Amino acid sequence: MISVSRKYVGEENPGTAAVLEALTTLEEIRNRCALLRVLGGIGDSKGLDALRKALEDDNTEIQLTAVRALSDWPNAEAIDDLLKIAGNTSDETKRALAFRGVVRLIGLDSERSANETVKLYKQAVNLALNVSEKKMMLSKLSNVESFAALYLASDYLKDAELQQEAAVAMLKIAESTRNTHPQQTKILLRMIIQTVKNDYLHQQVQELLNKIE
Repeated sequence: MISVSRKYVGEENPGTAAVLEALTTLEEIRNRCALLRVLGGIGDSKGLDALRKALEDDNTEIQLTAVRALSDWPNAEAIDDLLKIAGNTSDETKRALAFRGVVRLIGLDSERSANETVKLYKQAVNLALNVSEKKMMLSKLSNVESFAALYLASDYLKDAELQQEAAVAMLKIAESTRNTHPQQTKILLRMIIQTVKNDYLHQQVQELLNKIE
């Protein structure tokens, strides 16, 4: 059913009503979880309210399935819900699932501007509780072609555990900003040489600096 339903992502889906109706009649946890996963695969806006309601369910498995379904949403529509979960829950499993979902959804194709995308990554990284989550964010941030993204990545050069990932992200982003913000890009790239002890990265930076007039 999910594979068929994905044809309607972003549109009203004829299968959503049937799933929602079934949710009101089924009591077995396993079956309800299966239907929640279907809603996540469909990606119809009408399914969001059911997933939000499931987040408040007394059963932990139902709650976790709802978070996973939101994290698997096929477009960026569920970002705000996931940000709320990641910022407010005391359950580490839910928080981690929601965080990964946020980072994934921000990275999906969207009509939002690059600067708006960077703002969302800033919100997300403020909810990161460990190095691996911050590395995940930097990896996704490297795909954003804007000076704001380059500047955000440069903030993490100060963190010894994230320097390498920040530098790699900056080098990728700078391929676009060297044309739009050449002088500012030079300044930030030189910070890599000053802070990161990695000869290979230094070489990559110098080669890129040589391309900037």
